[in-house]
Amino acid sequence: MPRDQDKAALKRIFDLCQRLDQATDALAAGVSQGQSKRLRARRRELVRTLLATAAGSPDAQALPALLREVTRHAGLADQELVLFMFLLERRVSCSEPEFEGRELLQLLSEGSFDLLKHSKLLHENGRLVASGLVRARIPHPDAALEGEFRISERFFRRFLRHFHGRGARESEQTQVPPYAAVVDHYLDLRHLVILMQSRAAVLFPQSHWGDVHSEVEDSAQDLNEVILQVHHVVRCREKKTAEFVLPLVVFREEFGLEADEETILLALLYQELFASTPVLEAAELVRLVSGSEEEVFKKRCLLTPNSRLIESGLVSLESELDDKTLLSGVFLTEWVAERLLQRVDVAAGIRQDERNRFHDFLEGLESSEDFYRNL
Repeated sequence: MPRDQDKAALKRIFDLCQRLDQATDALAAGVSQGQSKRLRARRRELVRTLLATAAGSPDAQALPALLREVTRHAGLADQELVLFMFLLERRVSCSEPEFEGRELLQLLSEGSFDLLKHSKLLHENGRLVASGLVRARIPHPDAALEGEFRISERFFRRFLRHFHGRGARESEQTQVPPYAAVVDHYLDLRHLVILMQSRAAVLFPQSHWGDVHSEVEDSAQDLNEVILQVHHVVRCREKKTAEFVLPLVVFREEFGLEADEETILLALLYQELFASTPVLEAAELVRLVSGSEEEVFKKRCLLTPNSRLIESGLVSLESELDDKTLLSGVFLTEWVAERLLQRVDVAAGIRQDERNRFHDFLEGLESSEDFYRNL
């Protein structure tokens, strides 16, 4: 389909979604019997039109290409695609893009029986949620009606690129400046560590990180995506920095540090610089670098007695409790801190406005929502 037709089809779908939402709100607000009858008939007509569009009926205008592709790959049924259309339209039109499950399903339902029947469409094992197209916060696997649902940010970014005619390859080529000062490098890395702390707060709410970041609204999945993006940006800037040496990059190469080991060192460095105590519990550091509960089991080896961080003397342990290393406090060895900070005042000979240009971008990354909007 030519791009103009694609956009016209999408506009028609969004208009239908808005009109159905308005009719449903009017019914909920209470109207006269005659008005109620007309509004219900109008709702049925709009639902039939949306379902016909989703089914690709000959008398309905064609789906936009991206929605056809989503339907094919995820195997969405017509009703699932209509719910997906509502969530996409809500993400564009509202600053709070979540739908309560009951509210979303009422758009397709004539009564409580229909609501009950359609609730399976939002089950955590259903195609919409299981495919990753829709993010869900469900209090219980069988409590879809009380859950909150929104379009996934990964799909929404893809949708925006497609709508504006930007290919994936073009969008993934990060255009960033080199670092202008060593301190800029450490500030970007601190932002990355804070994002990882926020993720740990979501995944492990009873941990130390849950106390430090008690009001995180992003999902762990969305934070994982932002962490990967910011990590990629930092690595790109490191590669472009040629006028001076970045101490952390030299240290990384000298000791062959993996990303998780480097993150632990950075977390301890920032703990020493910005917190009231330089010590963090080993178990909390393992949670910090874990993107899921399963990873905690795999990554506990990062701070065992035979680990590189401990054997090489990069970190030190407080006295162990019953020989349990993960219950020990961990702090950065003094010589490591000195090595990392010894050239922190080095800067390239460029203007201040150029040095700050990229920080203007990172300052807005308080959440994944800000990142996606700025991207």
